[in-house]
Amino acid sequence: MNQQDKITIEQVEQPLDESLTSAIKSFWIEQDAGVADLDQRLSEVKMIARSDGEIAGVLTATLVKPTLLTYPLINCRLLIGEKFRQENLAYTLHQRAVQQFESDFNAGLDTSAIGVLAVTEAKFVLASGEARCRWGYPVDENGPLIEFNLFGVKSDGRPQYVHFFEHASLFAEGPVVEPPKTRLQDKDTDIRLTFTWGKLTEQEAQQVLGLWLANGVMKSREACLERLPQVAALAWKGDRVVGVASLFEVPYEPANAEFYGYRSFISPEARGSASATKLLNLTYEELNKLSQAGALPASFHGIAYVLQNEQLNKHVHKPMGPDLRSVFIGFLDNMQLRVKYFDGAKVQLKRATTLH
Repeated sequence: MNQQDKITIEQVEQPLDESLTSAIKSFWIEQDAGVADLDQRLSEVKMIARSDGEIAGVLTATLVKPTLLTYPLINCRLLIGEKFRQENLAYTLHQRAVQQFESDFNAGLDTSAIGVLAVTEAKFVLASGEARCRWGYPVDENGPLIEFNLFGVKSDGRPQYVHFFEHASLFAEGPVVEPPKTRLQDKDTDIRLTFTWGKLTEQEAQQVLGLWLANGVMKSREACLERLPQVAALAWKGDRVVGVASLFEVPYEPANAEFYGYRSFISPEARGSASATKLLNLTYEELNKLSQAGALPASFHGIAYVLQNEQLNKHVHKPMGPDLRSVFIGFLDNMQLRVKYFDGAKVQLKRATTLH
């Protein structure tokens, strides 16, 4: 039987009683935590883990308000006892806390935050010089999907991750529950998609040029010709191209990340059948496969796109999108910037700007 089999996790009530206060103080001192604001930190304790009555870990939480969000996030800080650090206790305790916060949010008991912010404190992460872009916990049978995405890298190199609650909104307080969407079902069986990045034929190129010029996507044939090498995927209706997705390289300094910027155009006749979303999903899926196969430069971490018009920016309100589960990470010229990291992508932890 390992240590994990003996560990219990409990939610604590504030204010802490004298016995628990003394035990937590002793734990922090023993672990050389260096807690300067002791009284403040004690008031932030939310959960503890015990092993045979001994404190094995302490989780504290407080609200933070990143400048790019309307509503706060819950900032979790976690210290695990040295002898328990090989037992995945950090993941277990953090998972339990996040599940509790999300459950309280969904029930309307605490709607003060729309998600959880986690800052990696462990020295081995900084020593390795790199960090995962996306990670998650095992999904309980009836529990929420807990997925953390890289949001930024602090000036000291520590990565910051965010988990947005499933029913949170960027523009409304409290849970927003919507009926299940069926937009991605094949309503228009005449629409088919092809991935053409790096292998566009001359015939396809002519169709793309014709679509762009006929709809005023760009002002001149010369501008269209310059963008042709960026074409990544096509939507077809019969033998005609009715949608085009293209890619370009774009850095995102706050997360030390490099993305394939994504943009698309769907002709009016093909709109309303989720063609744009399907084209986005296909492009990401194919790029992700290439990334997994080592066919893309390791310096590219995922796909990024901007919601290009005012209507979309008002309509798409969930920070975790219903499309390919894109994640909101900020605004670009007052338009939402969303990303989807490749599986297994990692960033280098050089110095960068901070989240807050």
